[in-house]
Amino acid sequence: MAKIILSGSSNYPLAKSIAKRNKLQLAEVEISHFANQEKRIHILTDLKDQDVMIVQSTCGKPDEFLIETLLLKDAATRMQPRSISLVIPWLAYSPQDKVFRTGEALSSEVVVKMLELIGFDKIYVFDLHSEHVLKKFTQAIDNLTTMPLYIQYFKKHIKDKESWVAVAVDKGSKPRASAFAKALGLELVEFDKIRDLNTGEVTFLHLHGSVAGKKIITFDDYVSTGQTLIKSVEFLKALGAKQYYFCVTHVIVESTLSLIEDSDIDKVIITNTIDYPGITEYQKIEVLDIAELIPV
Repeated sequence: MAKIILSGSSNYPLAKSIAKRNKLQLAEVEISHFANQEKRIHILTDLKDQDVMIVQSTCGKPDEFLIETLLLKDAATRMQPRSISLVIPWLAYSPQDKVFRTGEALSSEVVVKMLELIGFDKIYVFDLHSEHVLKKFTQAIDNLTTMPLYIQYFKKHIKDKESWVAVAVDKGSKPRASAFAKALGLELVEFDKIRDLNTGEVTFLHLHGSVAGKKIITFDDYVSTGQTLIKSVEFLKALGAKQYYFCVTHVIVESTLSLIEDSDIDKVIITNTIDYPGITEYQKIEVLDIAELIPV
């Protein structure tokens, strides 16, 4: 069980929330740059014989935050703690789990090797996109899910189940959407999508069920540019969907927030795996706190 929370610079509010919720100490650490822009880490809190949990997401500045994570681990190790775990809610490069063309790097595997080389007693991620990446880890890793937060949220908001359906927008999301629908006692409507590998254009195919006159919920692990999300909103509303609620663990491109706000979607519920200081300005976006899901 962690006794001290050590935050990187990527998501201090999440680290603070974890510490506050569990009545743990939040370590004092100075993170700065040398004149040549190399990172400088200085931990001021005594970590000797303590169980330490480093909290660091790796989105926005993935390369910088990854190096910072490794330096935090090394600095903490030199203070002789009892254990060091890592909460890395969004694992940078994790979607890059395949090589499509000769000459490409298998980026996710490189990141796994980096983390394993520096060594943690336990690593926690959230809704990791690829099982292939999970299988590359040889040390203890726990792929947590935010689904309990969304189930709890909608159990409070859904009063008439007959007017709601859960939707799987593609085959890859079906297992997640099916579990979500079952937990809420809702019908599951299935679609699939075809992406043109040359143009990136997405076409949706209707496989099973009706959305006409219904309020829709979908649950996914991450959104990047949001273009496919917007197309799915247009497609489903053209089929008669009344409202569209989208639940997603990670929004990994900040400009996507504005795209969502200007779209025909009714509401997007995200989590604080990634820190966006201006998130409260958006009327269509609500943020759930993952701190309660993290075992400390």
